[in-house]
Amino acid sequence: MLKKLTSLLLSKFYPRTEPDTVGRMALPYTNDDQVIWLRTGLSVETWENSIITGTAPYDGYLVLSATNTNLQAGTLGSLTIRVGDNILTTLLYPFPGADGQASAPIPKGVSYSISGSCSESISLRFCKTVGETIKAGKDM
Repeated sequence: MLKKLTSLLLSKFYPRTEPDTVGRMALPYTNDDQVIWLRTGLSVETWENSIITGTAPYDGYLVLSATNTNLQAGTLGSLTIRVGDNILTTLLYPFPGADGQASAPIPKGVSYSISGSCSESISLRFCKTVGETIKAGKDM
């Protein structure tokens, strides 16, 4: 009887969710109404440690895109996404004019910074996770 009562109470407070549903909730939500553009159109030539900084407003993903501006062949442009104290992603451009895109997961309330060099058309957007849109009452 105690086992049945415990099961009943747990089912009321901790509903079972299928593993694929839980996994899907961690995916980025890419509909335009759930994407926040943080910065666009930035450029850097020499190394800068804090091109863009901020704090994640929700659980989600930072998505960084840019183009290599270095006119010297054989020299790489690069950008780095740092989340908290950790470097999660480095974007390297193999040749002048190359475009690149990188992403990194980030929890709500954690700080981030973007550093790098030889890059133009730098844009950073934030994509909420599917789970965040469910919490907010939005449809998937």
